[in-house]
Amino acid sequence: MARKVKFSGLQLKKTNILNEDGTVTFIVEAQNITQRQLAWDLWLNTRTNGRNLCYVPITDSNNLRIFDNKEHDFPYIIDGGYFSYLPHKVEGAKQLSSKAFLYPDKPYIACFASGQLFVLTFQKHEQKEIHPEQSLVEIYNMVDPTNTSNHLLELEYHAPFKLLQPGETMQTWQKWHLFEYNGDNNREAHLRFLTSIDFERLLL
Repeated sequence: MARKVKFSGLQLKKTNILNEDGTVTFIVEAQNITQRQLAWDLWLNTRTNGRNLCYVPITDSNNLRIFDNKEHDFPYIIDGGYFSYLPHKVEGAKQLSSKAFLYPDKPYIACFASGQLFVLTFQKHEQKEIHPEQSLVEIYNMVDPTNTSNHLLELEYHAPFKLLQPGETMQTWQKWHLFEYNGDNNREAHLRFLTSIDFERLLL
């Protein structure tokens, strides 16, 4: 399925593959359909409930940038080898949001939701290949105490920023893995469960 995007000059082709092991692979290809050079990148953004806890493998805080809205800080933690926002610790009656730009130790994002562990895996690119205003992984978290249906968590992966000649293409992919989870819904229990996952195998 191809769709021409006039404002960008790119034609996108999206392929979804249900693998025999139950994982799902998403492949996105973009072609420059103009007669001029185009500078662009591809990214895949997965949205879930803003009260869910996500985990990005990172140990060096220098590989993290945080941008909060207005004057309030959104709580987060780097501990046990993972970065996480802490939406359950948001206090007050006003909407609060934050965005984290991360270069993770390993190329995956884990998220616990509704009795399941959801893991996104992707290719690890050099940070210098990513647009300077972006990062390999970006996490956006928003909590709205006035309307809980607005709670939002975005799990975003960015591919390299490239200069495409007319007719040239670029491609990226992401794989989804799903695990049953029957433990407690807190960070300590989540971290214990994460140690049981063979991430090296998932990243093959």
